[in-house]
Formats: sequence, structure tokens, C-alpha cells
Amino acid sequence: MGVDICDINNDGFNDLFALDMNAEDNYRRKILINTMTIDKQTMLQKYGYGRQFMRNCLQLNSGNKKIPFSDIGFLTGMSNTDWSWCCLIQDFDNDGKNDVFIDNGFPRDVNNLDYVNFTLDSIIKTNGKSINIKPEQIETYLNKMTKTKLSNYIYKNIGA
Repeated sequence: MGVDICDINNDGFNDLFALDMNAEDNYRRKILINTMTIDKQTMLQKYGYGRQFMRNCLQLNSGNKKIPFSDIGFLTGMSNTDWSWCCLIQDFDNDGKNDVFIDNGFPRDVNNLDYVNFTLDSIIKTNGKSINIKPEQIETYLNKMTKTKLSNYIYKNIGA
């Protein structure tokens, strides 16, 4: 999703903040499409790929060449900000410390697994086994999709 590189703790080393899609609350986390199923993750590991977890990562640069970065996203409370698109790190309040802004949202809940499964089931039952859908049918289903307004986030750097 979004990435910004900036020295967040004023130690002279650039840190990295990368966004991903992970809901802040348990309800939205359960209804969102999670493309990383246990079967898929097991298969990927079988072929040598690492584990994947959806979350924002704030990689703090230590300046140490052996272990240069540490993920402190969970420690800062910035790991779960839902369907986030862009982050901007800068000193928003002019106190000399870089803060973090994250913008959020999507016009419709296209990632709602309950709605997607229900809609797919309806399309298959309506059109038989083939999924030859007319464009006006897609628009009808999209317009019935729910909307969830998400707030943007801003995190003040308190220098801890």
C-alpha cells in the first residue's frame, strides 16, 4: 500500500513505514477478505517462502549493520489502521519531532467476505454454473455493497 521513509526518532538514520490492510477492530478483521488462508500459507512455506502477516510495519533503523531494522509497529500502536492507502511522516505540529499521518477508506466494502460469498453464490444460482455476467448486473451488485466510512489517523510523536 503506502510507504514513507523518514527519520522518525531524530537519530540520524532513516526509518521505514509501510502500510498493509489490517482492521483495527475484531469485527472488521473477521469480515474482511483474508487472502492468506492456512492452506495457501502451508503451500508457500513448503516451497521456501516466508510467513506473511497483514499489518503495518514501522521499521526503526538502529544503524547497526548486523541487525539494521526492528519492526516496532505493534509497540507504537500503528500496526492496524484498516484499509490504509498512504502515510506521510513529517512534523505536523512544529515541535521538532516527526509525526505520522495515515489516510484511509474505500468507496464500498469490496473486501467484505460475507457479501462476496453471498453475491457469488447468487450469481452462480441465477446464471447456472457459468459466470457470464452482464455489466449492468455487476453495477447492481456493487451498488448494493455496504459503505463503511473510515477515519484517517494521525499519530503524535511524543519522543518516548
